[in-house]
Amino acid sequence: MLIALLLPAVQAAREAARRMQCQNHLKQIGLAFHNMHDASNYFPSCVVQRGISDGFWRPLGIYGNGGTTGYNVAGRNAWNHTGRIAWTVPLLPFIEQNARYEAIVQAAHTLDDSTPPNGAAPVQPYSTGATYTLNGVTTPNPYADNVNIFVCPSEQVKSPVNGSIGILSYRLNLGDESYNNLESYYQGNSLLRGMGARGDYSVLDMGSIVDGTSNTMFAAECGIAPGNPMDVEDVRQGVGGPTSVDVYRCQLSVIEECRAFKNGSSLRNHVGSRKGTRWADGYSVYTAFQSILPPNAASCGFSGGEHQIVTASSYHSGGVGVSMADGSVRFVTDSINAMRNDYQTLLNDNVLTYNNSGQSYFGVWGALGTRNGKESVTL
Repeated sequence: MLIALLLPAVQAAREAARRMQCQNHLKQIGLAFHNMHDASNYFPSCVVQRGISDGFWRPLGIYGNGGTTGYNVAGRNAWNHTGRIAWTVPLLPFIEQNARYEAIVQAAHTLDDSTPPNGAAPVQPYSTGATYTLNGVTTPNPYADNVNIFVCPSEQVKSPVNGSIGILSYRLNLGDESYNNLESYYQGNSLLRGMGARGDYSVLDMGSIVDGTSNTMFAAECGIAPGNPMDVEDVRQGVGGPTSVDVYRCQLSVIEECRAFKNGSSLRNHVGSRKGTRWADGYSVYTAFQSILPPNAASCGFSGGEHQIVTASSYHSGGVGVSMADGSVRFVTDSINAMRNDYQTLLNDNVLTYNNSGQSYFGVWGALGTRNGKESVTL
């Protein structure tokens, strides 16, 4: 009986310690954002490529055409050549991961800003092996294994589930648009409301945060998908499947369909695109989230591909930790307002998409995701 009485208290104390450590990780990530900005005058974008002279990974787009520099190679070809390297990589020197950063630079040695690449880098963020071989030399895969600061100790999945590739508990804020960074190739003016804009269209610096740094999120927690089985019961791991591809276009009727996936009902573990299972892959399903559905709601993806609305989630009771652009860390509850006052009217009007300006459709939560919605919010 004594053990039965003490066990919940012990478990609560352990979770409190894990939550504190998780918040410390978010604090270090936020500081790394600021330290990178101090060093290079910009924040990392959702995908990056190597600079010509300064050695930093610039927040330039991976599609070529439209930026001040970049490959003159169209579409997915350029995407594949540059390796889909995510925002996490340029932060490595600022979280005491210089050796891993230099190994990634070395692995991308075939890339050059001034000319089209002659071939893909020998190892990519989606390469599942523990090593790669180039010119007869076998080298450790720099994307293999976890970066400790990128994994929350409360996470249920703590080991790689996609070969040797490390996992990621914290995601870059893409704002309140449902386009991910692949779809935005076809929608060049999208992904401009959060902190994960495509670099070839917008380089974000401190001045880009019009709503104020205390009102805008850098990153948030998001649960990692398990390796098996396909069907899952936990909304923090699973993905709901809407009936319409218009999940990509922020059509509110489809968003409401996504909102109905809760309590583990009709959720899947999409094997081809498991959330958070590649810590450096630029696809948004792996390294980003959207402030559309409230914290700890289910994520949502049509046909289970990379094109998903990824929801912030955690294994802490009642909410998620977020890293704010002012360097602070806050805990956002599941009950945060996630609907604008006129949301029902917008829903009745079958609203399709944003024009990249104005207040978020998704209440206080959506406002925290936007950097330029002309909103001032208080948690």
